Amino acid sequence: EMAIKCLQRFMALSESMGVLQLQAVATAAVRDASNGASFVDRLRRECGMEVRVLSGAQEAELSGYGALSAMPNAAGIMGDLGGGSVELVRLGAGKLHERVTLPLGALRGLQSGKAGSEVSDNVIDSHLAQLDWLDVVAGQDFYAVGGAWRAMARIHMAQVNYPIHVIHHYTLGAREALNFARFVGNLSRKTLKGVQGLSRQRIDSVPYAARLLEKLLKKTKVQRIVFCAYGLREGCLFEQLTRKRKEQDPLIAMTREVSRRVGRSTSDGEMLADWIAPVFGEDGANMQRLRYASANLADIGWSEHPDYRAEQVFLRILRMPLVGISHEERAILALAVASRHAAMEQIVRRWRIDCFLSEERVAQARSI
Repeated sequence: EMAIKCLQRFMALSESMGVLQLQAVATAAVRDASNGASFVDRLRRECGMEVRVLSGAQEAELSGYGALSAMPNAAGIMGDLGGGSVELVRLGAGKLHERVTLPLGALRGLQSGKAGSEVSDNVIDSHLAQLDWLDVVAGQDFYAVGGAWRAMARIHMAQVNYPIHVIHHYTLGAREALNFARFVGNLSRKTLKGVQGLSRQRIDSVPYAARLLEKLLKKTKVQRIVFCAYGLREGCLFEQLTRKRKEQDPLIAMTREVSRRVGRSTSDGEMLADWIAPVFGEDGANMQRLRYASANLADIGWSEHPDYRAEQVFLRILRMPLVGISHEERAILALAVASRHAAMEQIVRRWRIDCFLSEERVAQARSI
């Protein structure tokens, strides 16, 4: 009943906004429910909403494509932790490889009175033991998708006083992540309530999410964990793109769009990037794309007050919801564009960017 009321309101809002295309998908909660089919029928009759109920394989595939749309060079395994299931997909060379959906979702892992959690350690171990391809990703990365794992990233950021509160591409070494997972798994509900930004649902599900992550890190022997903000929802959109669109560099595409919306009408990032290129010679493909992205964003501060322009530009780019870029590269991009407006020493120190940018990297950014 709560879902029906919520979706009726959602449909009314969509109609009032003139939405031309609405895509609704249902995952494990509806797929596994005994009344799932009748629920979907009610949505059609009472909300006018056509719902596509995804199979486990489809859910894993779409989650994988969502992660790849944000991290085209991802190599390792993606885990998307939802309420009813967790999807595991091996990523590499811009493609999806082995994939599976397991009934190990966060809501299943909640404590249920004296009976305890529906998902015991033995249940987790049993499911993971059947996946012989998990060994293939040893030494690569684990890409963590889903609200409960994002909540863990938020807790870690607060604990270490991390200067950039952007969860996408927040990265931890495997050993640190393993120790942190054990730490979070033992936190009391009272302690978790004190973490700013955690909803009640996340507070309840974080200890289980930490327990599952610990199991996965041990089983896969990955080198790092990388938190990813893109998943199933973005995969649904990515699925509909043309092949040409799918092959675009997401960083370049996004910075070009930002320039079109807030830059000067005469801005031409590609021309500017080509013009400065001879100064840098052959410094690698990744630095070339960062220069191109910097050139796209070069004029986004044109309407800011001159006295505040450098810091406003710096913070806007530092916090911008960009993908296809690490936090270090994000800082280089912000510093490169802001440096055209002012000397940046004080701003770099104030926002503690020097804690993960070497002097060489700072120099590269300023030279751009």
